[in-house]
Amino acid sequence: KDNYHFGKKEGNMKRIKLGIVGVDSGQLLICDPCYLQSEGLETSERLINSAPIQKGDKNHKQIVNTIGAEVGIKFDSGYGDGAYSVYGYVNKHGAIVKVEIKMGDTE
Repeated sequence: KDNYHFGKKEGNMKRIKLGIVGVDSGQLLICDPCYLQSEGLETSERLINSAPIQKGDKNHKQIVNTIGAEVGIKFDSGYGDGAYSVYGYVNKHGAIVKVEIKMGDTE
């Protein structure tokens, strides 16, 4: 069966493999792509570097735009560069309601 559509049940949710994310900078960014497009930013690096406020600890930051909206989260990627498996948890309606990134293996 296709890895991307086959999963196991966990509670009332089904776990499915969404894919693999590659890391070459030792960090990951979670954000809505519209923030990159609406700001005219070609890369996530420009979003991170142009953000006026970054709240958080050494290994993670909340990215906040010029009007104070929280637009993303940047964090260190487990063991640095590599490829990490990403899983989604789907509810009974088929909506992804939780995302998990396995840092350290690619199951």
